Amino acid sequence: ARAVRVFERRVLPFVASGAIRPIVDKAFALADAAAAHRLMESNANFGKIVLDV
Repeated sequence: ARAVRVFERRVLPFVASGAIRPIVDKAFALADAAAAHRLMESNANFGKIVLDV
């Protein structure tokens, strides 16, 4: 719980301001969730894998 509070205090302001942005490797439609999971299991992604819902 302490680590979450520290993260919220120190990191989230940078995310909110846009100074830190997540790297999205690939976005999938929810219907393609199995393909997204296969990509995650393959460890071939560099950034986040996003499911559009």
